Amino acid sequence: MTIEKRIEALEKRCKRLSKTLVGVGTLALFAVVAGTAGWTVAVTGHITPEHIVTKTIHLKDHNGKVRLSLFGSNGSIFLKDSTGRKRLELYGGNGSFHAKDKAGRTRVKLHGSKGFVSVRNPSGKTQVFIYGNGYLNLNDNAGKTRISLNGDTGSIGVYDKAGKRRVYLNGKIGKIAFTVPNKSTITHP
Repeated sequence: MTIEKRIEALEKRCKRLSKTLVGVGTLALFAVVAGTAGWTVAVTGHITPEHIVTKTIHLKDHNGKVRLSLFGSNGSIFLKDSTGRKRLELYGGNGSFHAKDKAGRTRVKLHGSKGFVSVRNPSGKTQVFIYGNGYLNLNDNAGKTRISLNGDTGSIGVYDKAGKRRVYLNGKIGKIAFTVPNKSTITHP
């Protein structure tokens, strides 16, 4: 056999070998894709173009930080800012919602199962509190009640900085009471 024929035979073997390697590579890629899809279905239950079934979803931004988390186990949703702090929290289990400021302090809280709304100032003191039974408190910056409204009795209370009630309109019995500077209480009628 001449050198030319040997080189020709070697070239034919190299072509067959490269075709075989392409075929093996394609099969390996198919196995990886099929294995990943099979693992996803095994872990999550099923996946179709219309449905994704899973227990937890985390959405990340372009820097890889989690910005949104959905938890199927308790129906909670958390939205986070770019620093990773929770800014909005929705808890499905107890029906509550929390909106937080940049420092992570809760500023607005709604609690469905207990039926209340609270609004807090930057130092964390509650300034507005609304109960589902018709009760409203308005507080000063120190968190002390200054005005209270009671929908059940139709009453209004006005308080001084020390927390002492100064004016009281009692809708249940139709009377007005107020405290004068010398600390005596006047009631009408």
